[in-house]
Amino acid sequence: MKGKFILISGSASNSCPEAKLDRAVDFVRCFVGEVLRREGGLVVLASDDAATMDSRDVPRIFDWVVLREVERYVESTTEGPRKCAWIVMPAHFVESRLSDGNLRTLTNLQQRGVVEVERIRREEYTGGDTGSFR
Repeated sequence: MKGKFILISGSASNSCPEAKLDRAVDFVRCFVGEVLRREGGLVVLASDDAATMDSRDVPRIFDWVVLREVERYVESTTEGPRKCAWIVMPAHFVESRLSDGNLRTLTNLQQRGVVEVERIRREEYTGGDTGSFR
C-alpha cells in the first residue's frame, strides 16, 4: 500500500436510515485509518457539506469524514510528515463557504504539509463528477 493513493467518493441518500449511515461513516473512518497505517494515501473531492447533514449533523457525503480522519491520524502518529491526501476542489470554490470545523481541518492539514490541494477549472467541475484535472 505504501505510496499508493485511493479515491474515496461516496454519499448516502436522504432516505438512508440513521443506523446504516452510522455504519457507512464508521466503515469510512476505519478504512481511512487502515490505509494510512499501511502508508497509503487518499484522494477526495471536497466542498461544502453543510447541506448534506442529517438531523444529527452526520454528513451524508464522506469527503470531510475522510479528511477529519486524516487529521486525527497525523495528530496521533509519531511518524514524520508525509503526503496523506490529495484534496480536489473546484477553482471557484471559496473556503469561506466551509464550516468553521472544516476550515480548521483544512488549514491544519495544509500547515502540517500532509495534504495537497488541487484546484480544477470551473468548466471541468460538474458537482461530484470531474473531468481530467491534469
